[in-house]
Amino acid sequence: MNTMETVLIVGASTRAVAFSALRAELKPRCLDYFVDRDLMAICTVDRVEAQEGVAGLERLALGS
Repeated sequence: MNTMETVLIVGASTRAVAFSALRAELKPRCLDYFVDRDLMAICTVDRVEAQEGVAGLERLALGS
């Protein structure tokens, strides 16, 4: 059984890094401002409102 290690990717736009993670046989979970359709097709992704800025990304990443 081949299980992929999950990697949390946090940033304003995480799409490119998520696709790179897949190529590295990692399972991306993303937090970003845009939640592009192609990103949603490959991984779990949560949206942070851009006006929340880095504090919003940090809040969601830490689960608070």
